Amino acid sequence: MKAFGGVQPTDLIERFRYECDDDHIVSVHFFSEVPPVRTFDVDEQRRRFNMIVDCHAVRDAFGDLRSPFKRQVDLRYSTKFEIIGSLANLLDRGGLHSAFSQDTNDALQSSRAFLDELLSRNYWGAEAYTLHEGWNDWFLSDDYLDETILVGRQLEWWLLALTATDGG
Repeated sequence: MKAFGGVQPTDLIERFRYECDDDHIVSVHFFSEVPPVRTFDVDEQRRRFNMIVDCHAVRDAFGDLRSPFKRQVDLRYSTKFEIIGSLANLLDRGGLHSAFSQDTNDALQSSRAFLDELLSRNYWGAEAYTLHEGWNDWFLSDDYLDETILVGRQLEWWLLALTATDGG
C-alpha cells in the first residue's frame, strides 16, 4: 500500500527532466507518524521535518541517506490551499534555462490538478514544507537548483526533491 494511493506526478516529472537528470529527481510516497504542529518556531519545525523524512522509504530514495539535515536551512511551512501556491511557485520559477511551466496560469493549473488528485480534492488537514536549498548530502548545493516540497495529510506523505548543476 502506498501513501495517497501512489498517485504519481508524471506530468511534473516530465517538466523537471528539462533541467534535471533522472538521478537528480526524487519522488517518493511514504507513511510517517509525527505529532501535529504545535508551534511555528523554526527549530521545532526543523525537528518535525526531520522526524517526517527519517524513514526507510526516504533514505532509500536518496540512496541510503545517513542524516536528513546536514545544516540549517530555510524551511517554509504551509497548509491547505497555500500548498497549491508552493508547488506553483516551483513550477513558475523553474531552473536556470527555463521555467517548468508555460506561464503563471499554467503553473497554477498544473499544481492544482496534481494536488487535487493527490489529496482527492480534500485539503483539510493538508500541510507542506518547502525548501529552496539542499538539506542533505544528495543535493549538489551549488545554488543552481536545489528544491524540495514535502506534502502530507495525517500519516500520508509525498516528497519531491530536485537538484541540478549548470555543469553543461
